[in-house]
Order: sequence, then C-alpha cells, then structure tokens
Amino acid sequence: DIERAYIAWSRVQLVPCGELLMPARINAARAAHGPDTSLAVTSPLLDMLLPRPELLLAELHPPSGAYCRAVIGAAASDPAVAPVDLGMRGASMLVDGFWRASPTAPWQAFLLRESAAFDVTVQLGEREIANGATLEILLSRSADAWLDGVDLAAPDAARDLLARLHESTTVALR
Repeated sequence: DIERAYIAWSRVQLVPCGELLMPARINAARAAHGPDTSLAVTSPLLDMLLPRPELLLAELHPPSGAYCRAVIGAAASDPAVAPVDLGMRGASMLVDGFWRASPTAPWQAFLLRESAAFDVTVQLGEREIANGATLEILLSRSADAWLDGVDLAAPDAARDLLARLHESTTVALR
C-alpha cells in the first residue's frame, strides 16, 4: 500500500516547430503553481500524486504559431517548495508505504527516494495556436501498476519505481 507519493515538477515548456531548446517566442506563461515567465513555466511544484489522478500544471498564453511538442520536466526538488519534514529536499520522487512478499507474510515499511530527472514529452504534430489563446497543460497518472515488477528490497528500486511513474504519466492539452 502506498501511503505518500510526491514528484517535484521543475518546468513546463511549449516548443514551437523548428526549435530544439527553451522556446524564445512564448510571451507569457502562467503556472497554476508559480509566477509568469517570458519563456516557459519554470516555477517548481511539489506534486502530491495521491489521491489526485489529474493536475492542472500550467496555463500557457503563447503567440500564434505552430507548436510541435510540450515538455514537462521533473528534477530534484527546490528547497523553497519541499518542506523538511517530507524528506523531499534534493529528490525528484519520494514514495513510501507498506508491502509484503506474500499474503501471509508480515507487512514491511518501504521508502523510495530518487534524485534522477526525467521529462514527459507529448508530440503535437503541428498544432496551430491562435494569438491570445490559452493552452492548459494537464497531467494524468494511474497508480494501479506503480509497484508491479518493482523489487522493493533491491538497491535500484527507487529508479525502477521512477520509471514506472514516468510510464504512467500522460500529458493532455486543452
């Protein structure tokens, strides 16, 4: 059973077609969790994954043009958004709870903490956005299979779980 699950999101980026790095043409971006920026939303957000299956991560107000992808990044948490008592400082993911090897085995506590960064990218084709339009970035994830195939006693269990979290996270735009 998972008791707590957190991911530290570090950026939201809408990428114009033909650009590889941080987009230079995004005039205004307002994160649901932070201040406006001129390029993308880079305000950190500590996301409590349970029980919330969907999260409005950001609202972007890009200039008109064709956009080919959106990138959401997770990275080691910022001290400003990670309370000391959570144990998230310097981590991109923290999950804890209880598990047992078989239905008759005793329950054992586990704590998985990882500092690796990852990106979730959604390909948009060549989505045309009109000037003044608002684009909402929504994250969805399903906890149903997070622990499937993860050996909680293994030294690389946190990295395996982070990969499962990455696989279960989808990005939607509206």
